[in-house]
Amino acid sequence: MKAVDDAAKKHAVKKQPILSSTLKKSFLGTSDTSNKRMLAVVLVRGLMGVRQDAKDTLFMLHLRRKHNCVIVQDNPTNRGMLNKVKNYVAYGIIDAETLGLLREKRPISSKAKSRSRYAHTLHPPRGGFEREGIKKSYTKGGVLGDRKDKINALIRKML
Repeated sequence: MKAVDDAAKKHAVKKQPILSSTLKKSFLGTSDTSNKRMLAVVLVRGLMGVRQDAKDTLFMLHLRRKHNCVIVQDNPTNRGMLNKVKNYVAYGIIDAETLGLLREKRPISSKAKSRSRYAHTLHPPRGGFEREGIKKSYTKGGVLGDRKDKINALIRKML
C-alpha cells in the first residue's frame, strides 16, 4: 500500500497558482502602473439603435452616456472590446499630461464611484468634431476608432 502511495505522489501533477504574482498585484491595485500604457475611450455616438452585444460591451467599459470618457489599460482584452465598439467610440493612447488635466478638471465624484460609475463626463468638443463628423472612422477623416496619440487633442477640446 505504501509503494502505491509513493508512486502516486511521484506522478502527481503539481498545482500551479491560478494567477501569477504580477497579475495578483495588478488586480489588487498594488502594482506600479506608471510604465503601462493607458487608453482613453470616449463615447462619441449615442446608444439609440446600437446592437445589444455592442451595448453590453459599452456597459462593461462603463460608457453609458454620450461624451463620457474612461481610462483603461492597453491589453489584448480591452483592445478586443474596443474593436467591437469602434463604430461608436474614439480611443487612443493618453499621455500623462492629458490624464492629469482630465483628472483635475473632470474628477469622478465619490457619489459616482459609489454607484460604480467610473466615467469622466466631458463637454462636446469646442470647435466641433473633425470635418467628416461622427459617422466615419478616423482614417477616413472622421472621429471614430483608433486615433493613436491624437486622442489627446480631442480630450483637450472636450475639457
